Amino acid sequence: MRKYYLDNIRWAAVVIVVLYHVFYMYNAEGIVGVVGKITDLDVQYYDVFQYIVYPWIMVVLFIVSGISSKLYLDRHTDKEFIRSRTTRLLVPSTVGLVAFHFLQGYVNVSLSGLFERAPDLPVFERFLICIVSGIGVLWYIQLLWVFSLLLVLVRKFEKDRLWKKCRN
Repeated sequence: MRKYYLDNIRWAAVVIVVLYHVFYMYNAEGIVGVVGKITDLDVQYYDVFQYIVYPWIMVVLFIVSGISSKLYLDRHTDKEFIRSRTTRLLVPSTVGLVAFHFLQGYVNVSLSGLFERAPDLPVFERFLICIVSGIGVLWYIQLLWVFSLLLVLVRKFEKDRLWKKCRN
């Protein structure tokens, strides 16, 4: 049975994450790599949104992902869960990283001046450095895949004892 409240929390959290990153690009703190302050005001009051959201938004995303994983594991086998998480999380994030996000890594590495300091690096090593430097937003998906595998291991040993104890 579909949990619509969970879907609503998920889409609301994604919208908040997108807004957070938009505000981050225009914050007044002078962080390297972002546009920065865009008003002549002494204080940009929309920066407050970042300070309010930052401490809890990733926690909410991981909790929603954990609840979704628990619900999926209750109806499927461990093998189906691992296969599903690998095809839904690991494969797309890895393909995206190799196919697209290496460009972001190239921008990051170029801004850092690494290739100028190490001009004799082979092309393949440069590509690998760009891939690692361009991971960007894919870190969440990749960590979620690792945590999903760990969840299967924990459930094998724990056997829902804690869940049953907390239910009473």
